[in-house]
Amino acid sequence: MNTKHEAVDTTALNDQIVQLWSEYFDDSKDVYAPYFYKPLTKGSLAYVGVNPSFSIPAIERITQGTEYEGIDVEKFFNWQEVKNDTSRIADLVRFEEYASQKYSSYFKPMHKFAKDTNLPPQALETFCIVAPHKKNSPNSYLRRVNSILLERHNSKFSLKY
Repeated sequence: MNTKHEAVDTTALNDQIVQLWSEYFDDSKDVYAPYFYKPLTKGSLAYVGVNPSFSIPAIERITQGTEYEGIDVEKFFNWQEVKNDTSRIADLVRFEEYASQKYSSYFKPMHKFAKDTNLPPQALETFCIVAPHKKNSPNSYLRRVNSILLERHNSKFSLKY
């Protein structure tokens, strides 16, 4: 078994995500930045989620003791803020690394399984839509994102929720 785990650059993928978000959400003030990918690791054990959730209390716990402690969470994840300063993509990717380390109720079993198989873990998201985690909010948020996509792309997109 090859134990070498090379990094695969995700810059082009993240650039495509920026282009997609810019095309559909260029003037949307209340859309969160999408999920961005850190470099992928060849030979890693990939865990694929459907879409990242968004919970201000969870984000505040994750950022405790990091350079992001005390951030304005809504502003940090706001698409307009990221679009106007794409160097912030690195901050969002770094946040996801902290989430993987600190959000143990979700990631701990995955990390244990990866350790047991002697493979580095790699969390991925199928959709890059960050949905708020509040009672009834994810569906209403996804409905709004869906309506923007439908409105701007002649009904070629439809998200199921």
